[in-house]
Amino acid sequence: MAKFLSFWKAFIWLAIIGLISLLPSDNLPDKTFLNIPYFDKIVHFMMYFLLCLLLINPFRKILKRTFLASSTIAFSISLIFEILQNLLTTSRDGNVYDLLANFLGILTALLAYSIFQNTLVGKYL
Repeated sequence: MAKFLSFWKAFIWLAIIGLISLLPSDNLPDKTFLNIPYFDKIVHFMMYFLLCLLLINPFRKILKRTFLASSTIAFSISLIFEILQNLLTTSRDGNVYDLLANFLGILTALLAYSIFQNTLVGKYL
């Protein structure tokens, strides 16, 4: 049970991702933040960057292949949400560019963790 509880941050973030991903598009802001091009791709990148980071430490406690488990779970979740957008919503659609942004966020999280894991920043990841 204690191992399961160590994933609490990832579960909360996953619930937020699910809510954001499955909201109807009319509930999302019409204007992009500060008129940044491809802002939605940046949001996808950051959502899965953070999800992957939040999965790494709990997996370190129970598995040896932490990066493989974290990245596989994060990417699988991203794929599931892209499919659910097509199946469950009428105003949203999953697309391959969103999936690519998710994947790049996951890879960047692995790289960032490997660089910062032995620093003060890594202690809080």
